[in-house]
Amino acid sequence: MVGIVETLRRAGQRPRAVSAWLAGALCSFAMPPFGAWAALLIGLPLTIMLLEAARANADAKPGLNAAFQLGWCFGFGYHLFGLWWIGSAFLVQADEYAWLLPFAVVLLPAGLAVFSGLGCAIAAWLWRPGIGAVLAFSVGMTIAEYARGHLLTGFPWNLFGYAATQDIMIAQTASVIGVYGLTFLTLLCLSAPALFVLPRTGRSVRIAGPVLAVVLVLGAYGHGHWRHPGAPVGSMDGVRLRIVQPNLAQDERFSIEGRDWILERYLEMSTHWGRGADWRPTHVLWPESAFPFFLNEDGPALQAIADRLPAGAALITGAAHRQHGVGRE
Repeated sequence: MVGIVETLRRAGQRPRAVSAWLAGALCSFAMPPFGAWAALLIGLPLTIMLLEAARANADAKPGLNAAFQLGWCFGFGYHLFGLWWIGSAFLVQADEYAWLLPFAVVLLPAGLAVFSGLGCAIAAWLWRPGIGAVLAFSVGMTIAEYARGHLLTGFPWNLFGYAATQDIMIAQTASVIGVYGLTFLTLLCLSAPALFVLPRTGRSVRIAGPVLAVVLVLGAYGHGHWRHPGAPVGSMDGVRLRIVQPNLAQDERFSIEGRDWILERYLEMSTHWGRGADWRPTHVLWPESAFPFFLNEDGPALQAIADRLPAGAALITGAAHRQHGVGRE
């Protein structure tokens, strides 16, 4: 199996770049709504193999320029597939803004991919044979993810650690090491299969590395069981919830022209009991930013809500608001 790296080396720079892009695209399926975290077991080891294949000779480290290019291709594929939903915002008033959609869905991933490129360049600088390559990649990409989450206002969307949080037990580890520690742990454990194919890796390391990764995962899972309460969740008598979530398309949800029927849709779903006339909710929950207008400034809308909801019921929602006079003396 060691011949895989040699095959990638002989393939040339362009096929390796395409492979890195595909590896990143595959890794994006580890995030919601797909949650196929096993995709990282393929995409991350493949990226390490591509970095190993970028070495000029057996004794050299991957070149920083070549590593940056591979990391950028990986990040571009990862963010292009992971951030496709951003284009939906440009379908609101599509006649004016739809032409910007291709630029948004391409340029943002291209910019964010710079962090992945830097992460792989750091990995190349730290590169060591065998398990050192996995450690270098995990450290470099964790640094890159931290930078992405903090620099230029920060954009910590789809951090690799989020793939692990989809298991409630493993997610408890974030209480100890934080999401970036969980990101490092995810990268380290799910990159371990690369040890089976990396050259200059002893047989004992090829076995011990993945076994250690499994032990770390089981340890995180055990910690989650210890920390997560096992007792059933308590309940409170007299509380009746009505949770409202209309199935509105993004272009409808932010349409100013549709403000009246959107409000009516929420009110209808909140007041149609369906369980008999005697059943009334005590708390009605609406999603955040449910309306394409400033709810707290719209007297008629507030009055309509007060008139239609049951007496004494509490409405829990989030709404955009503006602060007047900001920056003025």
